[in-house]
Parts: sequence; structure tokens; C-alpha cells
Amino acid sequence: MLAIIIGLSIGFGLPIQTSINSRLRKSVGSPFVASMTSFTVGTIFFSYYHTFFRFIHYSLNGQ
Repeated sequence: MLAIIIGLSIGFGLPIQTSINSRLRKSVGSPFVASMTSFTVGTIFFSYYHTFFRFIHYSLNGQ
């Protein structure tokens, strides 16, 4: 069941990400700038996510 959910999430996510990247490229005018923007936003989001859930994990486990 988990594999089906993951597969569906990826199946829905890829076209959405492609559309977002295409629109971003059109708005900034350069594929390089669009790639760097997308990567930077993803890195910031991942860093926030990792820090937040790491804090919750340590808070719940008393470390």
C-alpha cells in the first residue's frame, strides 16, 4: 500500500514540478537562473524541514 501511495505521489508531483520549472524559466528568462532559484528554494525548504523535525525528535526523546 505504501508503494502505491509513493508511486502516485511521484506521478502527480513530476508534472507539477515540470510546469513550475517551465513557468519559472519563462519569468526569469534564463534556464540557469531558474535552476539555481529552484535549487535554492528546495535547499532552504529541506534545511527548515530537517531542523524542525530534528528539534521535535530530540524534544520527544528527551535528548
